[in-house]
Amino acid sequence: MVQNSPTLMVFVTCGHWDLLKILPVQLNTLHITHTQKVLHQWCNIKIFASHHLKAEVRGMLFLLHQYWLPLIRRHHSGIDDSQNIFQGGTTAKPPLPPHKVKAKPASLELLPAMIDIGANLTHKTFSKNVPDILQIAHAANVHHIIITGTSVEVSHSAIELCCHHNATNLDAGGGDKFPLLKCTVGIHLHNASQAMKNSKANFEALKKLITENQDIVVAVGCGRV
Repeated sequence: MVQNSPTLMVFVTCGHWDLLKILPVQLNTLHITHTQKVLHQWCNIKIFASHHLKAEVRGMLFLLHQYWLPLIRRHHSGIDDSQNIFQGGTTAKPPLPPHKVKAKPASLELLPAMIDIGANLTHKTFSKNVPDILQIAHAANVHHIIITGTSVEVSHSAIELCCHHNATNLDAGGGDKFPLLKCTVGIHLHNASQAMKNSKANFEALKKLITENQDIVVAVGCGRV
C-alpha cells in the first residue's frame, strides 16, 4: 500500500483488503473514533503505478521490470518486498517542486498517533526482545498494537502476551510504558489445511478463547483451504 500526498509518501506492507476492510472493523472494536485523514487516501501500489505507466501492472516483478529496477532478494518476503515496493514507488513518484519542500528541524517533527496491525510478536524471533520492541514502538508514538493469532496455539500465546504486558503497562509516573496490546484469534490461511483435519476441536478452542477474552480479542480470522 502507498499513501501519496504533496509532501509525503508512506509505504505499508499490508494487503488492500486488510487496510480497507479489516482495519476499520478493528478500530471500531477498539472504540477508536478519531483517525488520521491520511487513512482515507491510501491506494494499492499497483493502481498507483498503473496510472503512472499508463498500463496495467501485473504484479511486483512486472512493476520492477517496467522501471528497470532489480529484484531485491526474494519476492513474497515481507522485508525484501518492502524494499521492492519502496524503490518502485519512489521511482514512480515525481519530484517535488522546490517551493513545496520545507525542511523542519527534527525537534519540531510531531509524529501522529499510530496503530500497528498484524504484528507477529509471538514469533520466536522476538520472544526475548518484546519489552524493548514495545518501548521503541511507544517512542515512535504507536498507541495500539494488534497481534495476529495464526493458529489456536499462537492465538493463545497472543492473548497471554497481551494480558502480561497490559498488566505491567504503567510507569513510575502513572503513564503508559508500552502501546496497548490487543490481538486477533483464528487460523491463518497457511495453516488452514492442517487445521481442517481437526476442525471441530479447533473451532471450539477458538470460540472458548474469544468468549473468555473479549477485552483482548478484536477480530477473528479464518484462512482458506
